[in-house]
Amino acid sequence: MPDSTYTREQEFEDVQRALAGQYSLHRELGRGGMGVVYLAREVELDRFVAIKVLPAALALRADMRERFMREARASARLSHPNIVPIFRVGEQNGVAFFSMAYVDGESLGERLRSRGVLPPREATRILRDASWALAYAHAQGVVHRDVKPDNILLERDSERVFVTDFGIAAVEDAATAITGAHEIVGTAQYMSPEQASSGAIDGRADLYSLGIIGFLATTGRLPFDGRTAAVVIAKQVSEPAPSMARETGVPAQLAAVIDRVLRKDPAERFATGEAMAEALSESTVPTRRLPPALRLWVDNRDPMRVPYSAWSFAFGFGAVVTIVRGHSGWLPLIGMAALPLIPHLIFRARQTRRVLSAGHGVEDMQFALAEVNDRRREEMSIELHEGQTPALKFLRAITTAVVVADVGLVIGAQSVSNAFLKAFYQHHTIAMRAGFAAAVLLPLILIPMSMALGVPLLGRRFKNFNSGTLRERLWNSRVGITIAKWLRPKNTRPAAAFVSQPTEVALGSAAGNLFTALPQTVRDQFPELPSVVSGLEAHAAKCRVRIQELDRLYNEAINDTAISRLRGADPLSDDTSISVQRKQTVDELDAARGIARADLAHTVAALESIRLDLLKMHAGGDASRQIATSIEAARELKHGLDLALSAKHEVSSILRPSAAE
Repeated sequence: MPDSTYTREQEFEDVQRALAGQYSLHRELGRGGMGVVYLAREVELDRFVAIKVLPAALALRADMRERFMREARASARLSHPNIVPIFRVGEQNGVAFFSMAYVDGESLGERLRSRGVLPPREATRILRDASWALAYAHAQGVVHRDVKPDNILLERDSERVFVTDFGIAAVEDAATAITGAHEIVGTAQYMSPEQASSGAIDGRADLYSLGIIGFLATTGRLPFDGRTAAVVIAKQVSEPAPSMARETGVPAQLAAVIDRVLRKDPAERFATGEAMAEALSESTVPTRRLPPALRLWVDNRDPMRVPYSAWSFAFGFGAVVTIVRGHSGWLPLIGMAALPLIPHLIFRARQTRRVLSAGHGVEDMQFALAEVNDRRREEMSIELHEGQTPALKFLRAITTAVVVADVGLVIGAQSVSNAFLKAFYQHHTIAMRAGFAAAVLLPLILIPMSMALGVPLLGRRFKNFNSGTLRERLWNSRVGITIAKWLRPKNTRPAAAFVSQPTEVALGSAAGNLFTALPQTVRDQFPELPSVVSGLEAHAAKCRVRIQELDRLYNEAINDTAISRLRGADPLSDDTSISVQRKQTVDELDAARGIARADLAHTVAALESIRLDLLKMHAGGDASRQIATSIEAARELKHGLDLALSAKHEVSSILRPSAAE
């Protein structure tokens, strides 16, 4: 057994010597209780791989060696786009190891430590893809039991999510079991209550851990923490998780998903990883491209903004000094300070008139501001988090205090008589000069230093307010709507359908407006119509999310290199089984895409039928029978599609290995 003087360098040399000829080790990537991971080049295929090796201290123990090899075999059973694939399992010259795909990137833990809180869209995407991976593992009878940020990898170029390290997984098959189902293993901060209390566990324990990751990624803190693992485990078992609904900046749907999987009773969580991924997909709002006129209106800044600000500051400061001295004449100075508002308002009015002339309405302007401001706030959360270390917080406090003190000294000096200042200067010449130099030079040093280090001198609330909130509130108010009506040129033709609005939303909105405009007596005949329309809209949105996910998987599947990487095979291999598997995967994905697109088409067609019936009624025709028929058909269609969706999820069925595998 290696003694206490056995170093990592010696261990590296021993492993390299044992694997020489097949693998060339480059460096250590990381280590844990059950293995050391090295970056290596596979000699035969000339590709980078990650090799996990049983540590020398455990290699002589038969039970640990067997456990390590069982981990490798269990992981090798899993073949999924979001699970790191295992290429080879073996022993050579006394070294137990397995090789897997090398993910060039970083772990989620590293990203959270370096960047802090993630934007909601990014956090949702990571949680969703990890849910898909865990759903697949659970379907194979494998429960991870150590889901944590350091076991989720993010590929550098594609941002693809990989779940790794099934080292303490519980496997339902007793022949390949790694750890007992009732054994307490894992990381305390991410451990489910049933796992912490040695209870029976299933895939819902992994979903609980994933919920804690979501809590950390969106709030910057853990729901349960303490000085020792025992304290944390006690909290996991007995204390309810803090509600995400109280967190500002986290979308309500994402918060609801995290809150649900953090419930103590497994029965109250999502039943499967697929259900959680589906809920996360529904909470994702895809970024849509704004029309050019709206983008220009949102992003265009007044080119005279800086000169105007300098002008207003100079005259505003002069007005404050005049007031402090008790002199008259401050009112004209305030007027001069406000003077730049006139050309600035004219500039903004011209910009607004131009976007209205392009045919866009105030609703489009409101949507564009909300979309852009949400993106800016997400980016700002990263910027503001960079200045949250204790040292940078201290620098921010010192800089702010010095600037405030300088302004106070300048204003205070104006309230003191010149005779007093002259006498003070004559008797304290050195002190006055040193104080003046410090007052001038210190801010000139601290402010550039703070800017270089990324310290936000303005707080989060001011930044959020300044990032478009005031403008957004204006155009969502009655004043803004009135201004838009006044600025809109007469006889302006409406723009083409707003590209950011999906067809089902436009049809649903049109149907809702037409229905509202009908007489009350007519509306009373069809009280269920609004709920039917909203239900069809929701189902169409689900179809779009499914199509997007299937398109992504299909594009990956048709890439020979990606498929070979997932299968652990050489892209140039002539193995016919790999070709058959590849073709089967591509065909199944293409068929699933066709089904999803057909579902979307049928749903949109049902909405279109309702809209046309309402238009006919507005034109004076009697369409009551047609509307009743359309509502009934839409209700049956939605019910059938919902049953099909719950009965068999296309993505899940595609990713499960065939019996031949």
